[in-house]
Formats: sequence, structure tokens, C-alpha cells
Amino acid sequence: MDISMRDRRARTVTTGVVAAMLVVGLSGCSLLGVGGPAPSSSPTPTSSPSTTAATDGVRFTERPDQAGMPACTSVLPAGLTARLVPAVADDDLLTEQEHMDPSAMAAPASGGLTCSIDNGVAAMDSVYPGTQGDPMRNAVTATVLPDASEALDTFLGQDSSGSGPVWCAATDAARLLCQADVHAGSAWLSVGLERVQDATDVTPEGMRDRFQALVAHATTAVQDSPLGSAEVPHETGDPGPSTCIATRVDTVTSTPLVDTNAGTDWHDDISWVALERAGADVCDFRPASEQGYATVAARYGTLPKGSWAVRARIEAGLVDAADRIQLDGLGAHDAAFRTCDDTLCTVDVVHGGDWTRYLLATSVAPDTSAAIESWATSSFDR
Repeated sequence: MDISMRDRRARTVTTGVVAAMLVVGLSGCSLLGVGGPAPSSSPTPTSSPSTTAATDGVRFTERPDQAGMPACTSVLPAGLTARLVPAVADDDLLTEQEHMDPSAMAAPASGGLTCSIDNGVAAMDSVYPGTQGDPMRNAVTATVLPDASEALDTFLGQDSSGSGPVWCAATDAARLLCQADVHAGSAWLSVGLERVQDATDVTPEGMRDRFQALVAHATTAVQDSPLGSAEVPHETGDPGPSTCIATRVDTVTSTPLVDTNAGTDWHDDISWVALERAGADVCDFRPASEQGYATVAARYGTLPKGSWAVRARIEAGLVDAADRIQLDGLGAHDAAFRTCDDTLCTVDVVHGGDWTRYLLATSVAPDTSAAIESWATSSFDR
């Protein structure tokens, strides 16, 4: 899998439901064999002596300036989100969400904002009915991309579903999804709702007015903030070739994998536009034998100059700084950190200030710790 961090994919959305799944953290696929973690209290970022020693010599980039950004609580206020999704709390994706991918930070890296109000179940772990006791994700999300009116107009113009910029729909898996993509000044505001259908009024008709009230509030909050009129230098270009080729990850798995989006035709929603602006990329892989709803068994992601995010996640205890591994091609100020649990392993690589991340599920690679190191070693873009 020869990875070029500035390749990206342009696709055309065929259904509104699929678009919403992408917008919710770019990870609206379940992780194969993994239920979501039970909601827990948010960790407090700290730098312990052992963490400092493990990252000694690593040169991290500076986090993008967030001065003047509206607070997520002003864009998604509790009074309105509670009417949509019960028992949720503000979630800092960077320092509180397990299994987060570099792609989730593409909007902040491009001068924008990403907010999540959820029940503590990571989007990567979102599961559908089938296993008793598995927690399911309830969430309201907002992504803002400044100086993106033209991109939003293009996105809306390509929508052939007739659903318009704001819609709600029920899935066949007891889920309600709502999505809005609207102008907020010159910014593109995307608001998403993911809710388990656990009450009689949790229907598209029953929730649409409440959702539209939140969208109206968020639109005003963004357009009245600096994001609503910011001018952000950015380039756009023709789509490059897909980098999602499973050749190298297949050498370490017990079953062949394929790109989860192979054969589909997406267009550029806010997630993909943010990826393009940041020069980032994301590839999801599932077992070739899987049919229907795609399950993620492996994931590759990049964020140029995004190593600031790795530092934040190390300090929050979400990346295991103590398991620092050696990869060929790393410089004196680079590093790779492996983090494993019962269901998966990840490797976060800091290289020249960039963040490259590998994720591999135990279900397709039983010796996951060794397998993911081999995958990263073989496919790391040196």
C-alpha cells in the first residue's frame, strides 16, 4: 500500500444516510468485533515523568491557534442538544475519544472547528443491534469549515436525493440520523444527529423541528463569530488516485481485506473537503467476505503537521507513550507509539511533524501487537 499523504478521493453521495455517517467523525462504520466502551468520566490531561521521558527528543508541531473560535457549548448548547439526545456530555474528541483518527482533526487543522456532544461511545465503536448489552452511540456533532461557501454550493448542487440541506431519516437498524449542511456567513456548517430509536417520538417527523431549532442556533453562533467571515488560504484540485489498497496490511491479517468504500460513489461532503485542505487522508478496510454494512478491521490515516494532536493524546493517556517502538525511516526527532487493548492495536507515528496512524483489529490479526508493527514498518511512507 504505497501511501501518498496528499492523495484524496472524490466521490458522489448516493444516499443522505451514508453522508451523515461520514460526517459523524468520518467513522460511521462499526469496528469489527468491537462494542463501544461504556460511558466513563473524561480523563484529565496530565504529563507524568514517565510520559516526559518516553517522548524525550520528539519534536511536536504547535497546535493551530484557536483564538476567537466560538466555544462548542455555544454552537451546541445543552438546552437544545438535550432535547435531541439524552444523557450526553461535551466530548473533546482530541483528548477524550478513544480510537480517534487523524481525519477527525482535519477541520481544526484547516482553521475550522469540530464539536461532539455524545454519550461516551466512540464513533468507531458504534454498533447496531445484535449483541445484547452493547452500548450504542448517541451524539450531536458540528463541524465548521471557514471560507467554504463555494465548496458547500458544489456539495448541495451534487445532491441528487432531493433531501435538501436539512433532513432526518430512520435506518433499518433502529437508528435516527439527521443532517444539515448550511451556510453560516461564508463558512460551511455541518450538523449531525445520531440517536437510538428508543422512544415513540424518536422518528424523522418527531425530531425534525427540534433538530432544525439546533441548526438555526448553531448557524447564528457561527456566522456571528470570526469563523463566519474568516478568509483562509487553501487550494483545491482534481482528485488524485485512491490510496486505499490493502496489499500490505493483508500480509499481516488472517483474512483478505478490501477498501470499505470500494465500488461506491461519494462526493465531497465537509469531511472530504477538510481532508483535502489539510492534505490528510484516511483509508478504512473490512474483510472481503463481509457484505452489507461495512465493518472496519483496519484503518490508515494521516494529518500533515499534525503531531500536536499526538502530544495531546499522549498527555490525556490515550496513546501509550511507554510502548515506543522503532520503525525504519524515522529521524532523530521522530517517534512511533503502539497502544493496544483487548480488541485492537494502534501505532501513532510522528515523522517530520506529521501524524501517521495505523489501526488493526484483533479479530483479523490475533497477534495484533506484532502484526501492526510489521504493517507500519512495511508501509510507512519513508
